[in-house]
Amino acid sequence: MTVRGTMPNTSAIRGSGEYSPVETGSAGAPPSGTDAVQTLVPAGLPTGGGFFASFKGAVSAEIDFEDAAAAILTALELLATIGSGGLGVTAVKAQGTLTQATQPTDLDTVVVGGITYTFLDVFVDAVNNVFTGADAAAAQVNLVAAISASGGTPGTTHFTSQVTNPLVTVGAFAADDMIATARQVGAAGDAIATTETYTDGTDAWDAATLGTTTAGADIVVTFDGDAVKKRVQPLLEIGNAFTGGTAPAVTVTNTTPGVDLFGIGRLGAGAFARELGDGDLYENQGTETTPSWVRVDTLPV
Repeated sequence: MTVRGTMPNTSAIRGSGEYSPVETGSAGAPPSGTDAVQTLVPAGLPTGGGFFASFKGAVSAEIDFEDAAAAILTALELLATIGSGGLGVTAVKAQGTLTQATQPTDLDTVVVGGITYTFLDVFVDAVNNVFTGADAAAAQVNLVAAISASGGTPGTTHFTSQVTNPLVTVGAFAADDMIATARQVGAAGDAIATTETYTDGTDAWDAATLGTTTAGADIVVTFDGDAVKKRVQPLLEIGNAFTGGTAPAVTVTNTTPGVDLFGIGRLGAGAFARELGDGDLYENQGTETTPSWVRVDTLPV
């Protein structure tokens, strides 16, 4: 049913099509409104820089491409139009696991983050080369040093001028396993290739790409009911300073639109309500105790 016209702010439309008063402050949809959920989708696997988000005209500081959920939340809460409290952010970096229990042999390779690391029994000081070392444990330490461009002895265990992997970070081996983590949050990290050519067939990555150890998840921003009263609008990615990658960007989707129901209480399944900020019409397609508001029409305020 499509309903047009102006609705009283403290009324809902029942299935009969008639206006009926709604008891305020009762169970059901909270008086402060329902949560708004917006998803920020990073793409392009940048190797540097960051992006900016805006909310009601305020622009955030640059959010670094490597920032995790906590840092993103802090950047958004610093906006005067948002402030602290009433906001939640989740985001996950993709991970994969390499098992290397035996000492690699000459010319074995490990590929991750677009870089091929080559083990050599007789070390040659050239980019991405890794010394096999005296035993399996030494080879593990040398590989981590090469991927991280940190530790070891440059020029002996790995290339003198080795740079850190542009797409992943790695931790030290534990029980012959090394975990590689995408630098950027998001499902895009699940596409980072992980392959190997070990002579010993028992040593290998857990999959052909990251995401098996831990699946990457895009940035999800949740405004609780009180924040929705501020007339939530989509966060907009207004510009970026990304470097590297393939056309890196962040797109925003309004996953669950928030409904400002301040002053409205019990609204059962099938009830309609007008969003007080923008005038859009929403239908409760959930239940009275667990409402699910879906926008069905747009009305002038």
